[in-house]
Amino acid sequence: MGGHMLHSPFHALMAMFATRVELAAAATNTDRFSTATHWNEAYSQGEYGDSYEWYDISWSELRPHLNDVVPDNGTHSIDVLVSGCGNSPNSAAMAEAGFARRLVSVDFSSSVIDAMRQMHPELEWVLSDVRKLNEFDDDSFDLIFDKGALDAARGSKDIEVSRAVFAAYQRVLRPSGSLVLVTSCMEEECMPLLQEKFSQIGTVRLQKKDLEEKREKMKLFGFKFEIREFDLLYIAGSMPHAADKSPGSKGEL
Repeated sequence: MGGHMLHSPFHALMAMFATRVELAAAATNTDRFSTATHWNEAYSQGEYGDSYEWYDISWSELRPHLNDVVPDNGTHSIDVLVSGCGNSPNSAAMAEAGFARRLVSVDFSSSVIDAMRQMHPELEWVLSDVRKLNEFDDDSFDLIFDKGALDAARGSKDIEVSRAVFAAYQRVLRPSGSLVLVTSCMEEECMPLLQEKFSQIGTVRLQKKDLEEKREKMKLFGFKFEIREFDLLYIAGSMPHAADKSPGSKGEL
């Protein structure tokens, strides 16, 4: 996939020192980041170029942490859901690795799904809301990969939205399946929510690149919030499905 298509000096400078997720977290009104309308407009206007890698972490950098849940390359042995795919290169990189029997990438932005279908017609792209995943049956996947989808949903500042995302993930995961989650959601917030739906939860701290340079440029532009030294990678096992109809069950929110 191609690199950034930055459309102004401001965008070029922003990309040098902070991810857009961090800027989103600092915004007064974060609700828009949890809406399809915002992302349709952003992708349509080229704000994320033709390719954007959230958290500045590629699939090849994450892969060494995932040996327990991702099979060897070329085995074509598991069904994978890439949640909130955006226009990240991850889906194409995972498909090229060849560990997936089926790989489905979803996003609730029709703009980015249309763009990715044109860019990679050989891959499967589905318009879907990660809070529901109504397009998929129970027990459909062995692995869910989320790098940024949860954080976009967290823009609503409603904990029930995060619960709905995790409930949808648990529903479509097979009993032996796993969730791989890259997020800015720290353990004090995310761990209790994950423990409601998942078991054997492990964490890895992903150190940010060029941290001091980013901090200096934050000061230069007058941003007052502090950049964290790391993001988190959660690796969680699916628990058996509950019989109730909690928020996030298929068709509810």
